[in-house]
Amino acid sequence: MAAQPPDRPAPSSLMAEKTVVPVGVKLSTDIEHRPDRPNPYRARVRWFDPTTKRRLPLSEGKSDEDEAREWLQTIIEAAQAGLSPSLATMKLAEYGDTNMHLALRGLELKTLDPYLAGWRMRVVPALGHLAVRMITNGVVDRSVQNWIVDEHSRSTVKNTIAVLVRVMEQAVRDGIIKVNPARVSGWQKPYKQTEDELLDPRALALPDWDTLVQLAEELVAASYNQYRGWGDVVRFAASTPPGSAKSPGAASQTSTPANGSGPCGARPHPLPADSPTRAPRASAPGRFPSSRRSVRS
Repeated sequence: MAAQPPDRPAPSSLMAEKTVVPVGVKLSTDIEHRPDRPNPYRARVRWFDPTTKRRLPLSEGKSDEDEAREWLQTIIEAAQAGLSPSLATMKLAEYGDTNMHLALRGLELKTLDPYLAGWRMRVVPALGHLAVRMITNGVVDRSVQNWIVDEHSRSTVKNTIAVLVRVMEQAVRDGIIKVNPARVSGWQKPYKQTEDELLDPRALALPDWDTLVQLAEELVAASYNQYRGWGDVVRFAASTPPGSAKSPGAASQTSTPANGSGPCGARPHPLPADSPTRAPRASAPGRFPSSRRSVRS
């Protein structure tokens, strides 16, 4: 007979997490140190339920006393604002999954897919483990910069920030936070700088010959078996006229020594950096007849 799956925990075992502290009820708090536990500091809050006249507890283990005091303060502030402890300490991933239908209400269906993809693939891995009340503008700003460093497109980052803004705006409406920390500005500047470099490749030109040599040596050091041929290719392509014309990132009049002592006897580029390397092709003689038939009006 096949083994039976383990029983799910009874609903009563989850009551401590879902307990709601009544608004305006006086709370009593204490911290107990238990050295034999992984989280030795147990923060506990207790109160009298005005309906049942029973004393109800709520506790959670923490690694140090400061963290336990911070948790108790969070519970007290949440009770004063009418929030349950489960909502006040809820992680961003859980809160977003629970309230996503409210956060995205009013959007067109074609917008939901990129928003939800940004939530699952970027927001949850980066910020999902943090409590909603712990997310600050600095945390969001660093996450956005990491997404840009990962070479996500501008539209991808924009959709990711947009869904995060909507979820945090819902948290503001729920009273969990007072200000939306996801409204960051200036994050598109790196994309503008990249566009300028693509439009002006000469902005990436190496300043002098020593920099070119250093670049070639670093390429050799990073290659398999430190193959010297890669460095020779880089120096040759950057220091010869045909190579410099086809490699604008390494093209510079100062990239070849003045005495022409570059590899393979290369000599300095005689033309300005932005001038064409080939003259316009002339029309072949005799291609067109010298006279054409005139059309009488």
